[in-house]
Amino acid sequence: MKHTDLIHSYGNLLFKKKHLEFSRDLSWEHFMNNMGFSAYQSYTEAEAMLKSVEANLDHLREVYAQTHLNNTSSNNNYYAITIGSAEKNNTSPCLSLWKRFLGSADGKDFVTSEAYFEKGDNGFVHIHAIIQKTRGWSMSMPKLRKRYGNHKGKQHNFDIKRISGIGIVKWQNYIKKDSTKPWNMEVNELLQ
Repeated sequence: MKHTDLIHSYGNLLFKKKHLEFSRDLSWEHFMNNMGFSAYQSYTEAEAMLKSVEANLDHLREVYAQTHLNNTSSNNNYYAITIGSAEKNNTSPCLSLWKRFLGSADGKDFVTSEAYFEKGDNGFVHIHAIIQKTRGWSMSMPKLRKRYGNHKGKQHNFDIKRISGIGIVKWQNYIKKDSTKPWNMEVNELLQ
């Protein structure tokens, strides 16, 4: 199994685990409230499936660790990016910064890139992204932050940091967590 396939499989299993945990907890709540046998049966089925998924996650962690140690030919680096703004609904500043970054010389050699809009608890629009590069940057990280965080003479948050190992999977899952919400689905099309 390829390195990236392992990461994607792990991410898919983490989403499945979350869904099963929700289903299990909901079935338990229904059982406790209504004392229905079918709710208890749903609870035990979800619990059994959850144990299976957790075993698969453990297995993938082991395979990933072994593959990562053995894979000396891969020089790809992963980076987590957050582009923030002070906007509550306007996606333009973040979108402009992201597109400018993608169109730059540094953005030309991405192996992969994935980005999603998010509106946090405070309601501010931002983008979370993950990119994979084969080589380093043309400038230092602080210079990248300053250069690609500048929009119409105003400095916006443009945070970039290198991630590795299981941190890659965690970040990939984190950036997708709200992607199925109505607002997110609509604005994420702008990133395609």
